[in-house]
Amino acid sequence: MSDQNQVPQLFSGDPMAIQASADAAAVARATQEIQAALVIAKRFPRDEIKAKSKILKACQRRELAEIAEYEYSRGGTKITGPTIDLLRAVANRWGNVRFGWSEVDRKDAQSLVRVFAWDLETNGQAERTFSVRHWRDTQKGGYEITDERDIYELLANMASRRVRACLQEVIDQDIIDAAVDQCRKTLVSGEKVPIQDRVVHMVNAYTEFGVTKEMIETRVGHSLEAISENQFAQLRRIYKSLKDGIAQRDDFFKPTMAKPDFGTGATAGGPVQAAAAPMAGQPVPTNSNPDEEAEDAAGLAPEPPAKHEARYVRAVRNLCKSSGISEGKVLDLCAAIGLGDGSATSLEELQMSNPAALQKIHDEWSTGGIMERLKGVR
Repeated sequence: MSDQNQVPQLFSGDPMAIQASADAAAVARATQEIQAALVIAKRFPRDEIKAKSKILKACQRRELAEIAEYEYSRGGTKITGPTIDLLRAVANRWGNVRFGWSEVDRKDAQSLVRVFAWDLETNGQAERTFSVRHWRDTQKGGYEITDERDIYELLANMASRRVRACLQEVIDQDIIDAAVDQCRKTLVSGEKVPIQDRVVHMVNAYTEFGVTKEMIETRVGHSLEAISENQFAQLRRIYKSLKDGIAQRDDFFKPTMAKPDFGTGATAGGPVQAAAAPMAGQPVPTNSNPDEEAEDAAGLAPEPPAKHEARYVRAVRNLCKSSGISEGKVLDLCAAIGLGDGSATSLEELQMSNPAALQKIHDEWSTGGIMERLKGVR
């Protein structure tokens, strides 16, 4: 017998069998985790009175109240609902509720995603499965995304909408309604000035940045006479971003030539164009998935966008596309050279936290130095 035959084959075996064994172990581990969660839920059932008290107390925090509802206009109708941020807070305090999402398959530049919510005590469950195309739409067209970080952010954004709907199915509606009502009370608590007077002061303050009343009305989607406390809170956060120099006017508002006519759906200069700036809370197109469109038509409204792409965000994004450099590498490089703390998960977030970062990347791109650094980022 040759020496070669006597060498132990430590890594021999069918790769398919090895993978099947690993999958079986993962399934067994997940099963054990679920069984343990069910046992804990039975041993320590929720005290609904205490749980509701914790939820209402959390909703007394103004930071949560300001992001508790989405609101936008569609077809002349105001659409509102609880955000995923509020429902996460409610679920965590309601107790014994599991929720989340996972990517179950990927092929042909598309991902199959599963989202779920499960009340371990009542066994009430809600689940959705949908596909997401690896594609990003921009104002100048769209392009396929290939970077893992960008794909994850896209899937997480799409999944959050469905997770929100699943949580609404498994948590009692009266609990959610009570949380929303408390958040609305929190927004107006301590406010002695009527909202219309506060709106007048806000409009006057916005003129410092060249923002007109018409531009604000275009963003919220209706006349300021019908503004809500939730929308007022959003506009106040935008003003603070402008005041602190974190963002620029064009990140949130698009100049208008004429005052919009909210009664007829047309402006004084003609019909509203399809490429008009998105209104507050109106979804920015990120996916042409038919499953998503069907769910939106059924009343599953998307989260309101944080803001429009800034000029340098668009410019750097186009440079990444033309050079074959992933946006994730840009974020990693900025963190490595001190242009960010590494917490930003998108170019938009980096622009908000450090407006000078993307400008520096853009200005030095043509010198070649940035390109060499980007190629060295792992």
